[in-house]
Amino acid sequence: MTESYLGAIYKNWRIDARYNEFERFNDCFKLTTNHHRDTGGSDVYYCDNYAYPQSVDPENHFVEFVKQAVSPLPLTNIQFAKSWWIDYPQHSYAGAHAHQPGRQFTVIVFLTSTQKYVESPHHGHLYTLHSKDDKMLYNDYPTIAGNVHILDGTIWHGTYPTLDNRKVFVCDFTYDI
Repeated sequence: MTESYLGAIYKNWRIDARYNEFERFNDCFKLTTNHHRDTGGSDVYYCDNYAYPQSVDPENHFVEFVKQAVSPLPLTNIQFAKSWWIDYPQHSYAGAHAHQPGRQFTVIVFLTSTQKYVESPHHGHLYTLHSKDDKMLYNDYPTIAGNVHILDGTIWHGTYPTLDNRKVFVCDFTYDI
């Protein structure tokens, strides 16, 4: 099987999981780090060179969790690439984007949950857009603390404007097939 054939089969994949030790990543917001305001109004924080925050996860427990979560896929040489954490104040959002080019995937960990509002049922939700059989598919993920969403780098995703303050931890990984 050629790599292009495998790439066609394993494109637009996503995995949903639960990480019970998610609260450790709230400590990232206490670190002295780099920071910038993103276009959607969120505050993005990261270590130099987007290094993994070793002080909050010294044994790389989460990295191993991610590798185990993607183990059913034919991915090899899975390597941590970068991480950042985002504080979404009220009314902020992330516009649609993808983490490409190259063989990579992104991991999003919800650190907070949002309340439900009848007038704005999708506020703060993660959404994904990807194609399958010449159709555009849309998925919506409520913000529930501890939920993890692992997305192939080709999947477009973003978040709706939030009515509640919310926080996430994000990592990118590279791989071979």
